[in-house]
Amino acid sequence: MTDLWRRLIDEADRTWWLWPLRWLASLTAGFFAWAVGVRNVMFDLEVKKVRRLDVPVISVGNIVVGGTGKTPLVMTVCRLLLAEGIRPVVVSRGYMRTDEQKVVVVGDGREVLVPPTEAGDEPWMMARGLAAPVIVGADRYRASLTAIGRFEPQVIVLDDGFQHRQLARDLDLVVLDAAAPLGVGRFLPRGDLREPAMALRRASALVLSGPGPAADLAKVTGLELPAPRFRSRIMPSGLYRFEDNASLPLDLFHGQRVLALAALGRPERFADTLQSLGADVFERRFFPDHHFFSAAELNEVAAAAAGAGLIVVTTTKDAARLVGVYPPAVETWVLEVEAAVEPRDEFVRLLKGVID
Repeated sequence: MTDLWRRLIDEADRTWWLWPLRWLASLTAGFFAWAVGVRNVMFDLEVKKVRRLDVPVISVGNIVVGGTGKTPLVMTVCRLLLAEGIRPVVVSRGYMRTDEQKVVVVGDGREVLVPPTEAGDEPWMMARGLAAPVIVGADRYRASLTAIGRFEPQVIVLDDGFQHRQLARDLDLVVLDAAAPLGVGRFLPRGDLREPAMALRRASALVLSGPGPAADLAKVTGLELPAPRFRSRIMPSGLYRFEDNASLPLDLFHGQRVLALAALGRPERFADTLQSLGADVFERRFFPDHHFFSAAELNEVAAAAAGAGLIVVTTTKDAARLVGVYPPAVETWVLEVEAAVEPRDEFVRLLKGVID
């Protein structure tokens, strides 16, 4: 997501030259909405083929682009399954990697096997943080067959799978921003919606993510949605030094002046988290989501931090894109987070019900 697109969907930005772009984006969004509707009808009428695996599938997805806490929830789902003695494998597309069509085993549950450029930043992050295999491939059915043949999982956890309807699933978890479940309420590229609100009727459960009170879903969507609902909050879970992976205590943030470096869907939430830990976020360097940093950009970040006496702090997702290009000349910390789901026991029962 580029800065221009963010300005395009922000109605508060009244810059004159954005209006013709918004008009064009509205036309494109109308066509996109029509195409999504036709595609969904074809799946609903079974015109489009849906393939089923021999093992259960849990899909974690959303209906807006960026920043809902989907990836931390995928990791929490896997950890909860592992705690119950159930073997999962994560299957993901692997966005913005060198060959998105190729099926790649990113990690085997013990070690990461490929660099971030071959894995994509989020799958690489998951492979680093999970005791479960992670596989990427644009064809999620073919990637899942690879997972089954190599690792014999008891369940496939499908990352960002809500729109990937060609693969049957046994549980459809949809993550929504608690405060703004439909984002800005308009279709791409005029807004951030990937599907209309009525698509939520396909969900097995809704996970409302983010701080603060949740919006009234019935009022926002105009629908009565019977799916069970859970709350997910992204919580700091660890800290390590980028240069040597040494673990650090979270209380080091108290009174520490930092430069926040992130390329996320909603980077301001990262800065808010650092402030909640007691850090003084003296400077912010935010880039579009999934942005692959250039050496020049990172050299400039390092020089700014060194000149102001700041610690650079980034996320585990962004750390994947620093490997091999980031200069080690400045102290850099990586903040780890996890999704805490409530009510936990009910959520675990929902997951186990797919296996039992």
